[in-house]
Amino acid sequence: MRNVLDSRFYRYLEVFSAFLFLSVVWFVACLPVFTVFPATAALFAVIREWVNRGEFDGAVRGFFAFFRANFWQSLGVGMVWTLLGALLAINLLLVGGMPNVLRIPLYVFFISSSLFYVTTSAFLFPVLVNFDTDWRTVLKNSFLLSLSQLPTTLACLAVFATAVFLVLVVPVAALFAGSLTAYAVYRLCARTFGKVAAEGGRNFPESEPPDEA
Repeated sequence: MRNVLDSRFYRYLEVFSAFLFLSVVWFVACLPVFTVFPATAALFAVIREWVNRGEFDGAVRGFFAFFRANFWQSLGVGMVWTLLGALLAINLLLVGGMPNVLRIPLYVFFISSSLFYVTTSAFLFPVLVNFDTDWRTVLKNSFLLSLSQLPTTLACLAVFATAVFLVLVVPVAALFAGSLTAYAVYRLCARTFGKVAAEGGRNFPESEPPDEA
C-alpha cells in the first residue's frame, strides 16, 4: 500500500491547512488595527514565496519573519495610503456643500482621483513585497502598473469584490478569504511583473526577494 503521506489526499490536506493557518495568523496580526498594513504585507510576502517555490509550507514562521523584517516600511506605506484615502473621502463630503458651479468640476476631479486610488490599491501589496525599493517608488510603480496593465487591475478588483461577496454570503469563507484572495491577486500581478521585465521596463526596479529576519 502506498504511503499515506505521499497520497493526493494528504497533499490537498496540507495545502488546505497552509491556507487556513495563514489566514488565521493574518487576521490575528491585524487585530491591533495599526498593524493591518504590516500584516497584509507579510501575508503577500508568504504568498510570494509559495508561488516562487511551488511549495505551501512555513506559513506561520515565514509570516512573522516578513512581518518583523518589513514592519516599518509597510507601516509607512500604510500611513501614507490611509491618509490619502481619508483626504479623498473628506473632500468628497465637503464638495457636496459647495455651489453648483464649483461642485461639478470638483466632483469629477475627486471621483477620478478616487478611481485612481482604488486601482492603484490593487497593485500596492504585490509591488511592496516584490520590489526592494522605497515607499515613494512603491506608490509610483503601483500607480503606473495599474494604468498600464488595466486588464490585470480589473481582474484583481474582481477578485477582491468576489471575496467580499463570499464572506457576506457565506461567513465561514472568512477563514480562507485572506490567504486565497492574496494568492489569486499575487498570481495575477506576478504575470504582469514578468511581462514588464521581459519588455525591459525601465521605470521599474529589479525584483529582489524581501529581507527575512
